[in-house]
Amino acid sequence: MLARPDGGLLLIGRTLVEAALRRGVPVKGLAQTALVLLPWVAFSLYSFHSVFPDTLRQKIWQGRSGFWGDGLIYFKFLSSMEWKWWVAVPALLGIARMVRERSALLYLVGFVVVQQSIYVALNVPGYFWYAASLAFAFNLSGLYGLGTLLEYGKQAFSRILPGLFNAERVSPLLNPAVALVLLAVSILAYGRLTASPPMLNVRTDAYRRLSDAINLKVPPGTLAALEVGVLGYYSGREILDLAGLTTGRGEFVTGANDDLFFTIRPRVVVLHSKGWGMERAIRNDSRFDTTYMIGGAVESSGYEKMFFFVLR
Repeated sequence: MLARPDGGLLLIGRTLVEAALRRGVPVKGLAQTALVLLPWVAFSLYSFHSVFPDTLRQKIWQGRSGFWGDGLIYFKFLSSMEWKWWVAVPALLGIARMVRERSALLYLVGFVVVQQSIYVALNVPGYFWYAASLAFAFNLSGLYGLGTLLEYGKQAFSRILPGLFNAERVSPLLNPAVALVLLAVSILAYGRLTASPPMLNVRTDAYRRLSDAINLKVPPGTLAALEVGVLGYYSGREILDLAGLTTGRGEFVTGANDDLFFTIRPRVVVLHSKGWGMERAIRNDSRFDTTYMIGGAVESSGYEKMFFFVLR
């Protein structure tokens, strides 16, 4: 819940199950949860004047705006992901075993199902990190199912070849052997990864260079941009998010809030040379050219040219 408020779904589900099993409110568990959450709530209210971020409302708006596609946007995103059949089959077997054993991992699986169903219903854009919990639960269930297949195989061989394969004798050795195989595969994969040349994210590098150029030429002040993560990190400036996700002042994409934008008058505005669709409302406003002038440009290999505009 400290990372994402939708983690509250897991807390609610666990509380309801415990209340049903104990036929009463799980006071101890709720008290322990409060000890973790209350310091964050106090910090968040003091620092951000809000317990929860305003991103969900903006993401719902994004899904309805048409800029991120049409139809069932998030469902299409999930459908486009590569779900390997050789993981899906063990995953289904693993979930079936969790249900049979009433495993605590079912809380995670249930949370992911509810969370992803809500995202589909709200029709938010398909940001890849929204599916991180689903991918984790999917792979974890696959590992759980793999363990089940190994147990079934052990039992089958002991019945087919009782003289050659003794399940009780092999059982203490099977789990360490599988663990060693997985460790060996991990070491080989890590070795190949570290032997490769460092990967350069051209977009991140372009924004880093742009941040350096802005800080070199422009005095401190608010920076307005559409993609704010890297710019906010490297520039160290106060950010005005044109998409409205991080600054709580609404969006500046449709033109409906242009008056507010030119009232705020950020010191620097970053725009792409190809004129991204979500940047056009600000750029095409007649007040832009009378308020701003080009402060510089950065062109990086593999990424499009970007301009930064400064107050006149």
